[in-house]
Amino acid sequence: MWLINTDTLELEEFANHTEHEYAILSHRWEETEVSFRSWAARESIQTQGCRKITRFVQKAAEGGFKYAWADTCCINKESSAEQSEAINSMFKYYQDSAECYVYLSDLPPLSRSDNGGLVHKSSETFISIEESRDRAFLNSKWFTRGWTLQELIAPDTVLFFDSDWLSFGTKKSLKDRIEDRTGIPQSILNGSKRVQSCPVACRMSWAANRQTTRTEDMAYCLLGIFNIHMPLLYGEGQVAFTRLQEEICRKTTDMSLFAWKSIQPDDLYSGLLARSPSNFRDSAKVNSWSSAHQTDFNDEIAVTNKGIRFDNMPLFFSNQYGVLLDLNCTDKTNEGTFAKLFICLSRTSERWVRCRAPEIVYLDAYARTGLSTLQISRIFIRATMEPGSIRSSHLFSHTMLFEFSPGITLISAEPSHLWEPGMQGFLWNPGLCGAVHISTRLEHRESEEFIILCGISYPNSTNIGAWFKPYWFIALGQQHAYFEKTRDLVRRQKLHTRDGYQTIRHYVERNTSKSCWNEKESCYIENRAIGVGHKISVRAQVISKQGADGDSWDVIKLHILSSKR
Repeated sequence: MWLINTDTLELEEFANHTEHEYAILSHRWEETEVSFRSWAARESIQTQGCRKITRFVQKAAEGGFKYAWADTCCINKESSAEQSEAINSMFKYYQDSAECYVYLSDLPPLSRSDNGGLVHKSSETFISIEESRDRAFLNSKWFTRGWTLQELIAPDTVLFFDSDWLSFGTKKSLKDRIEDRTGIPQSILNGSKRVQSCPVACRMSWAANRQTTRTEDMAYCLLGIFNIHMPLLYGEGQVAFTRLQEEICRKTTDMSLFAWKSIQPDDLYSGLLARSPSNFRDSAKVNSWSSAHQTDFNDEIAVTNKGIRFDNMPLFFSNQYGVLLDLNCTDKTNEGTFAKLFICLSRTSERWVRCRAPEIVYLDAYARTGLSTLQISRIFIRATMEPGSIRSSHLFSHTMLFEFSPGITLISAEPSHLWEPGMQGFLWNPGLCGAVHISTRLEHRESEEFIILCGISYPNSTNIGAWFKPYWFIALGQQHAYFEKTRDLVRRQKLHTRDGYQTIRHYVERNTSKSCWNEKESCYIENRAIGVGHKISVRAQVISKQGADGDSWDVIKLHILSSKR
């Protein structure tokens, strides 16, 4: 680490910077900043940037410090290794400093020609000098820059100076106004609470309204806030923020990382990771579920090439919202309702995606009693997705939906990785061979089980006139010769294995025509199954659906009806 000697103005290098007390500068970069090379050679001494550093060093000397550090001239940016080390260590540089001097170039000094202690604002309004200065302070562009976030939080002692290097106040004396301006709690500003104890979403919200000149720096300026170290790859754009979130995933199981909203109202489908800190703009009040519980998930979260993997993560089903992922946190503004935060998921043929991305679902204790639990041992959720790359038709076109009459209960559906519980149907797959296991209950009769087999007859054919003709379905009652064998495959989740697939295919080829489609009548042939005291019928039709994104698509819908035998 390079430090400026406040006596000689020379740069001195130290392997261990903590051996020396030093003052550190926080400021907003402008056009004529002095570089490492220029300062070492004492060039450009008449520029505004050089004068700023000189005044800072003088202030540090007046404060009794032999050394001072400024990011403009104490990092040799010609060395990519040195620059990477400095950026990854920046939070610690500020944290280890004895004092941090914040220079606000856009905070004007007190006027020498004030009239009666008032500053003229308009022909009708007068405001006090104190109020005028407060407004100028809070409106400083310093509060809008990404890098200055950690420079405000990390040091214990922060001193603010106006454009004439006159003292304006300290972080602790101004903590009320700074909290209102930045959303950072006073407990963080005064050091009574550790930064790492705040939920991830809350910390992200502090950067939601900040900007950096380079896109990548919006991620790099947050490394210290999350205690993350990672390589700098300028040119990667928004991928840098994705990498930051992936590193956070590897380091913590704090589910509030996913408590963000898309800022595009028509952005219905997305990956699990946010595109920028601006997505966390409404997450400042996110809090752990209770004092006894954290926002952490108790099992493993892993970043893989298939997406974000969750093992033993409980999912929930809501009639209103579909499939929900519990974020195990609440919002301080809803503490009285005991509302928990959820996000909506939708299954694709390969993995899950987030849906209804512009919203977070808040469910109070009463609403949560209506949720049913989905037991899935392992799920993969896409980490990222380009806006608009998936529309409703991409996910749901040509799916097989099921509609059950009253008295029918769904027991299970296999293969489970193709079953979308939100819409109660199988996603399209060219080799689909599925089974829906149900039970029926009619008044004064014992419940009975049935299985509906379904799939596509010609998965490898490219010469089919209409997409819906190869779809087939067969109903099996408990007395059917294949019922026990099929139910065993479903229960053991072996239907999608090679042996299970061949067993069902063998039965289908022997007992059904090539298709359930009646070419002459242009409709599906109804199928029935007889039980001991019940019977079911399966009727199918091609229907059109429309999504919230205005997209439309066609699906096969199977109506399952039960009645007395």
